Amino acid sequence: MMSLTPFSISSIFFLSTVIWAQMDGAHSEKEIMNTQAAPVADSRHPRLKDKIVLPVPPDLRGLLMEQPQARYLVQVSEEGFVTEALCLEATHFDLVAPGMSKVLQAEFSPALNLGIPVSVAGMILVRFYDPEQEAWRSGVDYTPFGSNVSVGTERWMYNISRDSYTYSETKIDDLDDLLILLEGEIVVLSDDQGNKAAGECLVEFYIGPTGKVLFPRIIQSDGELVSMSAIMSLKKFRYQPPTRDGRETYVQVRQTFRFTE
Repeated sequence: MMSLTPFSISSIFFLSTVIWAQMDGAHSEKEIMNTQAAPVADSRHPRLKDKIVLPVPPDLRGLLMEQPQARYLVQVSEEGFVTEALCLEATHFDLVAPGMSKVLQAEFSPALNLGIPVSVAGMILVRFYDPEQEAWRSGVDYTPFGSNVSVGTERWMYNISRDSYTYSETKIDDLDDLLILLEGEIVVLSDDQGNKAAGECLVEFYIGPTGKVLFPRIIQSDGELVSMSAIMSLKKFRYQPPTRDGRETYVQVRQTFRFTE
């Protein structure tokens, strides 16, 4: 038998069991990753083979955004490919999708632990640029950004309410609707002697814009078998996609799993 406690909000990031990185194509060891936790002293970090720099989507070029960018949490496999990704924040919500498309295609030199490739989590920063703005700044003699009344109005609206256009984490209380579990299955593992998982496990995880559970992390557990049962169960969970003000978003939650024989 197994029971769950209600959701509770947490803003704590993964600090103990995964490796964090700012993987933006830097080439020096110092710039590759700012490690907050590493399993062993001589662990190496994944290296992004090419920086991700994209043109600003045409519909956003008139907004004159300063340093448009999007930041993604990613899981990089032993082979150097992104297996999981979540946008944590972006200058404008319309930057999330094009950035994600490139992030999922990114290739890395994989992390090494004692010479063995390992899977680690880290951050990728995707930078955007405005081709017309770059040309204007370089001395091209023309009025940039398609200046007209319509563009001017959009620019004015964006500048006076910039926060409403940014993409970031949403608190559960700010969602349009309650979190609803659409499908799921509880997995209870057994050891070699046939003993089933028994005990409690507190897990922290994200619910992404599609309703998928992402980046689960064990906060506290009564044992490895209990932890693995909770993680395997979460892989089968899918929630109603969370929204805020009608737009896709994501939340971070904590859930207690209780397994009893």
